[in-house]
Amino acid sequence: CFQRAVDPYSGVYRDTIARNRYNYGVKLYKQGYTWYPSKGKGSVPPPVKPYRRPYTRSNEELVSDLMWIPLLQDDTKVDCDSMIQFEEAALTYLADNVGDEYTFQPMCVFVQDSAYHEQDVIGDSGDMVMSTVLEVEVTYVVQRGAQRWTRGLEEEVEFAAGDDEKELERDLIARCTSIDKAQCCSQSAINGDIGKYCQKKGCNANRCGKGRRTSPRELGEENIEGDTEETTSDRELRGMDFNDVVRRQTPFQPDDSWTLLKMDDLEAVATCSANRYSVEEYDTPALTCEDFEGSNCGNENDDLLPELDEENGGCDEGDEKRGRNKRDLFR
Repeated sequence: CFQRAVDPYSGVYRDTIARNRYNYGVKLYKQGYTWYPSKGKGSVPPPVKPYRRPYTRSNEELVSDLMWIPLLQDDTKVDCDSMIQFEEAALTYLADNVGDEYTFQPMCVFVQDSAYHEQDVIGDSGDMVMSTVLEVEVTYVVQRGAQRWTRGLEEEVEFAAGDDEKELERDLIARCTSIDKAQCCSQSAINGDIGKYCQKKGCNANRCGKGRRTSPRELGEENIEGDTEETTSDRELRGMDFNDVVRRQTPFQPDDSWTLLKMDDLEAVATCSANRYSVEEYDTPALTCEDFEGSNCGNENDDLLPELDEENGGCDEGDEKRGRNKRDLFR
């Protein structure tokens, strides 16, 4: 999580991941020690109080939801170190690219689970697809009672004859909540566009903010007196490709990655995202029709796979009834 600049006790000039100070606070907490400020020059900055939620002002609240992030063609071990590095990189990326003080601000990223799937591509190519999926909880600070996010939709929604425009607009307002808007903006920043879930909710990627205010201060300069944190929170990642950020700042080296929302099953995301990558990269699926249906790939809420038909390696209803599979379609 960030230490917030608006927190009167943080001592930072902008939202910062103060990992060293946090670890210092954890050590003191576990040993039962109390920190007392020192006097004079070169005083040690206060540790971060561990195990507490980010600071919020009276007109703010914290909201959280999950993302699923497949890292394609990557079999890097998911351990404590790699998760921490990914959390810091992802949080910094989101904070530098979406949100502002008037809408929402990314505050925490936490990897709570992961799954891995690998499978041979159908055919004789000998290619293999791999997918490491991270299940990530993202926490945002939003304004209490924030408006719903549907302004601008009037250009995207065609009202059928006889529909009450105001009634439909009120329905859309009820659907796209503050957390939906934050998640959809984050998905758009990482993927380049929103997915099916956001479209169904009536959310768009308009007015997502441009990220936190940045400073020309170089990495390694002091954030506060005596503190020389060197974490990804001090790098400006605005406008960078998310996949490049992951490769540069974490042990993961994926060929591609994207963000999914409102998934039902972590293992299914790993299986289905590997299949999607196989279709998009090799023009050949990694799952048979029967496996595709059994893995719940057709029932997920977001853009886990493009629509499949006989032209791009899918199966139509008649093929499934006759027992044909994708392997047959590529002979």
